[in-house]
Amino acid sequence: MNDLQTINTLKGLVIDAVHKAKSGHPGGAMSSMDYAYVLFTEYLRLDPSNTKWLGRDRFILSAGHESMLAYSLLHYIGWLEMDDLKKFRQMKSKTPGHPENFMTPGIECTTGPLGQGAAMSVGFALASKHQAAVLDEKLFAHKTYALLGDGCMQEDITLGAASVAGHLRLDQLVWYYDQNKVQIAGTIDRVSSDDYKKVFEGMRWEVLEVNGHDLGALRKALDHAQTKRDRPLLIIGDTKMANGAFSLEGSNDTHGSPLPLDERTNTRKKFGHPHDMDFHAPAESYTHFRRNFDKRRAEVSEWQKTFDTKLKDSAFKSKYSAYYETSSYPSLPQVTWASGKPVATRNAFGDIIEKWAEHVPNFIGGSADLDSSNMTEQFVEKVGDFQHDSPKNRNIA
Repeated sequence: MNDLQTINTLKGLVIDAVHKAKSGHPGGAMSSMDYAYVLFTEYLRLDPSNTKWLGRDRFILSAGHESMLAYSLLHYIGWLEMDDLKKFRQMKSKTPGHPENFMTPGIECTTGPLGQGAAMSVGFALASKHQAAVLDEKLFAHKTYALLGDGCMQEDITLGAASVAGHLRLDQLVWYYDQNKVQIAGTIDRVSSDDYKKVFEGMRWEVLEVNGHDLGALRKALDHAQTKRDRPLLIIGDTKMANGAFSLEGSNDTHGSPLPLDERTNTRKKFGHPHDMDFHAPAESYTHFRRNFDKRRAEVSEWQKTFDTKLKDSAFKSKYSAYYETSSYPSLPQVTWASGKPVATRNAFGDIIEKWAEHVPNFIGGSADLDSSNMTEQFVEKVGDFQHDSPKNRNIA
């Protein structure tokens, strides 16, 4: 079993799950699969035995409609059963139509509205940079990877979040833009002619353009993502919608609908899969997918040793406990105001967060250039602005 055969097996699961559900988005999942396969099998730091390992890299599927991409990968890791894939888009299943982190092990955050995951990934990256500065740079050096589609890139929330990430130089953030140039109603040239390379370079991102179906080119880009950089990285993958489909490759008909029966049959034949077997997944494909798992487990073990050693340091343990082990704050000081004297809500808010800032070390926030209007000036004075050269601070200006 080789890379291409394993990738095609994953694509086959996407096709079959969408077919069984009679609903879903196979095309984008197929165009993104080459990148996702390389990322998950060779680069993403994870513990196959623990979805919540603290040192893991974070993967966020901003293009949430490609959910079967994520579910097929999570199945191959061992976090979902084949029966879960067969219940795709069914009530109370672990495989809803769009990823939900409270339903599915391995899903970092709920996504669906285009661009939402992109913006949340900036928050994840900001948090990891802050934790690395406050706690330990080696232990909290994890990366945040997000996968975006054409629709995500067209959303203002994406561009606004990208501007923040570039300004703050969130170097642990890696976005992959699956540029298949196809949307549900047609091609993107009907609605957009943006040059995203220039746009993102103007926002202080590093940008690489690659053939999104060339595994060597994808590895080269992800190798670069592992190097020390001073800014976030955008990898633009030039891809084909429904890559690998028999005759509908590049067609918008594959975006939001199951493949027609004859297309499904002929694509199976093209992949070399049994024509009469749904959810084909030979044992050797799992072995190939998991070929680096022993290496991953060794990394987890080494991380845990370092972490256990650090916990013996009382200063580190105190800071770590404040960030991760405190679920309630019964000792928070009460904030009081003079009886009978009206207090504007924004003034009360400012008084509260000023008082609590020193008692809640993982209290991070900002008011988008409205400090004086929102009465957050005292909070800013207490915690300072989070900037690329002051990541221990907690106000997002």
